[in-house]
Amino acid sequence: EHPQPSYLRLGKAGEPCFGTEVPRVAPGQWLQVRPGEHPGGEALLSTGAALGIAMERAQRAEGPGPAVYAMPLWGMGSKALQAGQVAGHARVTSLEDHLRDAGFGSWLMESVCDRPELLARLRVQALDPRVCGTVGSQATLNAWGGLAP
Repeated sequence: EHPQPSYLRLGKAGEPCFGTEVPRVAPGQWLQVRPGEHPGGEALLSTGAALGIAMERAQRAEGPGPAVYAMPLWGMGSKALQAGQVAGHARVTSLEDHLRDAGFGSWLMESVCDRPELLARLRVQALDPRVCGTVGSQATLNAWGGLAP
């Protein structure tokens, strides 16, 4: 029913479920999957299968670690929502199993590009382009591409 082009990615690698209930999802809204060390601290923000990597990183951190959020729906219409959500954290690291070019992290940076104080809080973690043309499991490509936890 969506009038615009859309992309739906279905996981086929047995991705874990991190919730006990089906979340209410809205375009551009961050869904908290794991609370962080304190409100306004570091946040890991992912989309798709990279949520598992974000959770592993948060669990390996000393102390309570960073908050983990997922954003399953994002697009041009929800860019305006990002400044307010980024502003709520000292640092936000985006994680994606995609190249940085035209990906989730670059979209997030575009969302706050006119707010230098927010842009400075963002870190983008994406696959290294050397994975292009390579065949392997998702875990292998993530590790070789620099995304593994």
